[in-house]
Amino acid sequence: MSDITSVANPNDSTMSMEERDKGIQQVLTTWNLAGAMSSVELLRLLAVAFKRATSQRPKLQSLVLLDLPPEILHLILDNEDETVARLFGATCRYLRNISQSYIFRNRNLTVHREFIDWTHAQTLGNEETIPYFNNTLERARNIVLQRADMIQNRPDIQKSVLHLTVHQNWNLFCMGHTSFSATFFTPIYKAVCETLPLLTSLRVLKMKNWVITIDLLHQLRFLTCLHTLEIKYCSSNLSLPIQAPQLASVLNVYFSFFFRVDMSSWIIISICPSIQNLSMVASDEENALPEISLPPPDIEATVNPFRTLRKLVVTYRDLDEVQTLTSSMRAARLQSSSGQIPLTHLKIGIEDGIYSGAMFDLIDTLSGSSLECLVLTGVINTEPDLLDRIARALPNLLELTLIGYTAVEMGSTEWTQNVLDYAPYFSLFRRLRLFRME
Repeated sequence: MSDITSVANPNDSTMSMEERDKGIQQVLTTWNLAGAMSSVELLRLLAVAFKRATSQRPKLQSLVLLDLPPEILHLILDNEDETVARLFGATCRYLRNISQSYIFRNRNLTVHREFIDWTHAQTLGNEETIPYFNNTLERARNIVLQRADMIQNRPDIQKSVLHLTVHQNWNLFCMGHTSFSATFFTPIYKAVCETLPLLTSLRVLKMKNWVITIDLLHQLRFLTCLHTLEIKYCSSNLSLPIQAPQLASVLNVYFSFFFRVDMSSWIIISICPSIQNLSMVASDEENALPEISLPPPDIEATVNPFRTLRKLVVTYRDLDEVQTLTSSMRAARLQSSSGQIPLTHLKIGIEDGIYSGAMFDLIDTLSGSSLECLVLTGVINTEPDLLDRIARALPNLLELTLIGYTAVEMGSTEWTQNVLDYAPYFSLFRRLRLFRME
């Protein structure tokens, strides 16, 4: 290749005519071109190729990150985590100003138990165990208090926080190894209540293993941008009557339970008059399914979530709860000027199974509504008339899922072996695009 380059370069003054002719002959012989072209033709082609190769330099991209408009940079950060935002901000002052809000948009005030070295803890004697767990828990509490203090003293952070998680991660087993009482966490609860009203841009508040107090609910009234509450395994001593502010901006409420739902959970619903999405699900742990009634009579007398509710996901233990649900829907329909409820998505899981009577009452109550997605788990009646009842009551369904009842002592629901028995009823659906039966 070096010989070709030397021969092709007409500006190479170091090569004599004899050397160039010799080089041309060598190229013709090496590449078996002796009979294909003359040395003059080869020299002309090589000169053209050399000119093109030396004149067309690769064009390097001149567009850099700073040339992108701010809108594109914001889109990039919208899809990245806090780490990327920090790296962005570490490059220059311009990108730091853009990334600042993304660095602090997700904050957490969590009492971690990850500081526990379980391998080391297992080697400790009885006299050493309690001091070790005491020191570890104090360390976890101090970190939370420091984070809360930083937020309270940084107005720029206060405006940037969009998602906040408060979590008490020390379970009863861990607490059993300490000498502290429940009042140990009082400073943390106080710090959280002092921090919340400062977060005027907060959109989502997640609480896990937390204690919901009347003071905490009063602090939420300052969060005018708050639209989502996620409450997992929380406890409370709230009771009726209660003087709590209305949280008109909250549209989504998600509950997760271990045990029976207490009155405080429904009190939270009662102060969210605009709720549109409600999820009430049990823990995945065995035998942890709570008993739920939606809503209890004390709450239904003042507020019925079905007046505004659009999406509902709920797990029940027995049919009595389904009947309470149906009663609430029926009451909301009677109070509505249109005679319908705005519900569009409904998913119900019944641990003890749902029989025809209760299921047909529920379907009849939903008749004529704008329901688009229906999921029933725990279905016992599998006759074709079930599909007929649903199709006539809800012809505009887009998605329908029917999951049979399963129990160790009673066996599982068996669907009819002849799938064609169900076929005639599908013509009654006008818009159905997804049907699933298990």
